[in-house]
Amino acid sequence: MSINELNNRSNTQFLYFSVVFALVVYICIFANPSTSKLARRFRVNLPQMIMNFLTKSFGSKFSDSISRAFHQLIYKRNPVMQIIYLLIVLGGWTVAFHSAYPYIPNPYMPRWHRFCGYVLFLLCMVSFFKAAKTSPGIITGRTLSRFNNYPYDGIMYIPNQICPTTKVPKLARSKFDRMTERNVPRFDHYCVWIDNAIGEENYRVFLVFLLIQWVMCLYGVMAIYLIFKHICDEMNLFNATFVDSKTGKEFSPSKMIIFHFLFARFMPLFGMMLLMGIMGILLTGFIGFHLYLILIRGMTTNEFYKWRQIIKQYKQVKADYDLHAKESQISLTSQEGKGVVTEDSNESSTSLDHNRSSQVFSPRLPDTDTVGCIGGTTESISNLSDSSEDSTKIKDPGTMPVHLYNLGMLENIKEVIFPFSLRPQNQRLWAGWEIEEKQDKAIPCKRRTLSQELDYAKKHY
Repeated sequence: MSINELNNRSNTQFLYFSVVFALVVYICIFANPSTSKLARRFRVNLPQMIMNFLTKSFGSKFSDSISRAFHQLIYKRNPVMQIIYLLIVLGGWTVAFHSAYPYIPNPYMPRWHRFCGYVLFLLCMVSFFKAAKTSPGIITGRTLSRFNNYPYDGIMYIPNQICPTTKVPKLARSKFDRMTERNVPRFDHYCVWIDNAIGEENYRVFLVFLLIQWVMCLYGVMAIYLIFKHICDEMNLFNATFVDSKTGKEFSPSKMIIFHFLFARFMPLFGMMLLMGIMGILLTGFIGFHLYLILIRGMTTNEFYKWRQIIKQYKQVKADYDLHAKESQISLTSQEGKGVVTEDSNESSTSLDHNRSSQVFSPRLPDTDTVGCIGGTTESISNLSDSSEDSTKIKDPGTMPVHLYNLGMLENIKEVIFPFSLRPQNQRLWAGWEIEEKQDKAIPCKRRTLSQELDYAKKHY
C-alpha cells in the first residue's frame, strides 16, 4: 500500500468512526424514542425483534428468563455499572503506571508529575466510594421536619399529597425514587455509575466526584500527549527517513505517518488517550449542564425535565385558547355584519373561559417517571388532560408559570454547598426533635402527622 493510499484510508476510517460514534451517542443518550423514528427502531423495535427471534428459536421459557434478566439489569439496583467503572478506571491506571510512568520525567513533564498521578488516582477512588456511600437523605415519618425546607409551588409540587408507596407526606422538591425505593429530598436523579440516588445531602459530593473524573481525563490526555511529544523528539521522528516497504521509495514523514507509527508502537497509550478524550468531552457537557441548572435555573435535573413539560403544555393550552378566541371573534364579527344577532352569538362550538382573575395554570404531570443520568421520561401531553373536565371548555391559562425555587446565583450555590437539612440551626432542631421523641411516648414517630411536625418546627425556629 502506497503512502497516499495509507493516508486516504486513515482519513476515511477516522471519518467513519466519528460518524458512527456520533450516531450511537445520539441514539442512546439524546434521542427520544417517542419522537425519533431512528431511536424507536434501535431502542424499541430492535429489542422486540430479538425477543421474538429468541422465543421462536429457543422457546418462551428461555426468552422470559432473558427478559427478566434484562429487567433486573436495567430497572433494578445492581452493581454492574460500578464494576464496569472500576474495571475501566483501574485498567486505565494500570496501563498508565506500566506504560506511561517509564517516560516520566522528561523535558516536558518534571518528576512531580509522578506524584500528581498517585494523588489523582487516590482522589478518584475516594470520591467514587464517597459518592456511592453518602446518603441523599431519606424522608420518613421521623425526618419530615428535617427536610421540610421548601414551600410548595402549586405546579410541580402540590400540598397535602401522600406518597402511595411509603405513606408519608410528599414534601416540596422531593420524589420517590423507584430504584432505591426511598423518598429523596430535593431529588435530582439516580446515577447508575455509583448506584445511588442524588438528593439534597449528597449532591455536592456527586459534583466533586464529577469534577475529579473530569480533571483525571483532561490531565491524562495532556500527559499522554506530552509523552508522545517527548518520544517524537527522542526518536527524531520528524527528521527521520521512512521507506515504503513495497516500492522501496524513501520519503519524509507526515503527521499521519508518525501517527500510524506511534499507534502501532504504543497502542495501549493511544487507547487510553482516546478513551479519556471521549469521556472528557462527555463529562464536560454533563458538568456544564449541572452548573447551568445550579447557577442559571435553580433547578434539579428532575425539575428541569418536569418544567420543560410544563412549559410545553402551557404553550399548547395557550395556543388552543388563542385559536378558539380568534375563531369566536371572527364568527361574532360575521354575524354582526349580516345583522344577525342571536342569544348564542357570543358563544362558539367551544366555550371559552375569560375569567383571568382566578386563572391558575395547573398542568397534569405524572410522578412515575424515572430520572437518570441522561434525563427523564414522561408521559405525552395528550395523555395528561383531566377527563373530569368538560372537553368543550377551554380556559385561559394566564401568564407563563414562574419557577419558584430560583433564588439567584449565590443563593443557589449556597443551597447546594450548604444544604438546608445539614445547616446548624436545622441540626439543632433535629436534635431537639429526637429528644422530645424519646420523651413523648403517646405519639409514635411513624404516626406523627405532618401538621404536628410543622407545629413543632415553628415552635423551635
